[in-house]
Amino acid sequence: MTRHMTTKAAIAIAGLDILPATRLKVACNLLAAERLDVSVMPWGTSPADILVADTTSVDGRSAASSALSTKLPLLTFNRVTSIGPASSMSLPLNATVRDIATALKQLIAIVSVSGTKARKLLPPLLQALDRSRLANGIMTFARGTTSFIVDQGAGLVLLSDPAAMEDIVTHSMADDWTSKALDTRACNTRLTEQAYNTVTIESLWWRIVTHETFALPKGDDARPVQLSAWPELDAHYCPPQWLPAIAQLMYSGSTADSLARTTGIDPADATRLIQVAHLSGLTVTTPSRHNVHSLAGKATLTHSFMNVAKRFGLKLFGRQHG
Repeated sequence: MTRHMTTKAAIAIAGLDILPATRLKVACNLLAAERLDVSVMPWGTSPADILVADTTSVDGRSAASSALSTKLPLLTFNRVTSIGPASSMSLPLNATVRDIATALKQLIAIVSVSGTKARKLLPPLLQALDRSRLANGIMTFARGTTSFIVDQGAGLVLLSDPAAMEDIVTHSMADDWTSKALDTRACNTRLTEQAYNTVTIESLWWRIVTHETFALPKGDDARPVQLSAWPELDAHYCPPQWLPAIAQLMYSGSTADSLARTTGIDPADATRLIQVAHLSGLTVTTPSRHNVHSLAGKATLTHSFMNVAKRFGLKLFGRQHG
């Protein structure tokens, strides 16, 4: 007697209205008859194999950008269908249950063939702060008594209470932040009604990464990365042993493994630095050979951090100093 195996797939959804969300669930029920066990959950809450997003909404566009940047198979609903990567499909907003089921079946086949594993998506707040996606929306976030505005296009976080920074950093990994999109007019109205302190998203990232609660799974570390600029650091929060590692990333491209080996930094900290370099939007793809002229412009910075390495007895550029 032949035994048929059931294929499982986890689908995350973002920005769907009631009608397409209902059609999606019915489509998943149809797939169950073909031994495709599909589970559906909100975007950012659990590991997912496929994202389904309505890109006419702010949340849907943000999620779709994140999925594309991590090569997560993607199904989008839009007013106009478009052609994207092989692992993405597009349907009109009025797509039928059968259309959705067919698209999902094709994406599940891609997941099965490629051996793609369900991946942990960024928590909701960190999705909005992800500068590698080049998003341009304005959103408000709230959790308990803490609320603030994220202007993705300007790269800014607007705080009505400066004390909220500590709560944002401490609870950045939480899944219970609520968000709402703002248009420019609504944002300007808030700014005229109340005073806000402004910090850059980049500087917030470099605060978040130093906190003990920050923990993301290690991603694809095959390609070395290099910092395009010195990050906005708060010296009060940045561990001194990170400085030579950051200088190394300015000097030449590194993976987390090579960064730990070259500077002597803890491997877990090296992974954090590579991750925050990506998420804060500061990385450039590194060629295999360094450009002599580009290195010459960093001579002053390199000399400064040689002094730091000597002062603290740290490793820099693969050598022990001090």
